[in-house]
Amino acid sequence: NPSLNFPSFIRDGLFIFWAKQLKIPAIVFFHGWQHNFQERIKGPLKLFFNFTYQKADSFIVLSTEFKKKLCEWGVQNPIYQMTTTVDESLLKDFSIQKKMAWVTPPNPIRLLYLSRLEKEKGVFETIEAFKLLLDEQYEVTLTIAGDGSIKEEIRGYIARIGLEEKIFMPGYVRGNEKCQTFTDHDIYCFPTYYGEGMPTSILEAMAFGLPVVTTRAGGIKDFFKNDTMGYLSESTHPIKIAECIKRICSDKDKLHNISYHNHRYAKQNFMASKVAKKIVAIYQSINLP
Repeated sequence: NPSLNFPSFIRDGLFIFWAKQLKIPAIVFFHGWQHNFQERIKGPLKLFFNFTYQKADSFIVLSTEFKKKLCEWGVQNPIYQMTTTVDESLLKDFSIQKKMAWVTPPNPIRLLYLSRLEKEKGVFETIEAFKLLLDEQYEVTLTIAGDGSIKEEIRGYIARIGLEEKIFMPGYVRGNEKCQTFTDHDIYCFPTYYGEGMPTSILEAMAFGLPVVTTRAGGIKDFFKNDTMGYLSESTHPIKIAECIKRICSDKDKLHNISYHNHRYAKQNFMASKVAKKIVAIYQSINLP
């Protein structure tokens, strides 16, 4: 299960090589995909790919873009496109009807950013978009949930722009706290430009009925429908992100419709048990020696 970056590329390539030397079937499931490293796969790295990854029995990817690139690199064994998953247990006490009862005009719109805290995942752009909404007198709140290498940098930035009383940072959330965090918010904002495959947090947010504002990174663009699931921002500029958020929070009927749609869509397509069955079928399709 590598990401397409240098350390994983070398490590897992060697695993594949030795597995095939021992006549052990090998399936490669690319979870992340760094485009800057993709451009380096030529010359010696392409030869390494040919002697290792090309020997895999099949591939699983999270985006049509990744599948196309593997074909360009000469992969002829089966390539399957899948998705990451939502753990059904997260939803065991969740009711979309109860959640929607809280989204009423007197209440502010509660924005959520939940991810590992890395610059390329759009956290600063989210903060700037939030500030623009406040400047335009929108009734909104913002929660930034997660931990990461830039957590203290984010706190310092929030303090410098005077929003420490407006932005909540509960840290890393899991289990019941994670469920409650999704339940307690109305719109999920994740304007990432990281080397994403299929961000699980987006699928989880949809399962909890949140409209999503995000970008065309990785496999997101393969299923995401603008105006039906939220909005794909064509730019990570805070003005563009704020415009996407305003389209949702200025129309409560739209927010309700998107919320119900996303909840249904996620339950139909992203539940772990359903995806697991598809992956098992891929495993079973491999001809054992």
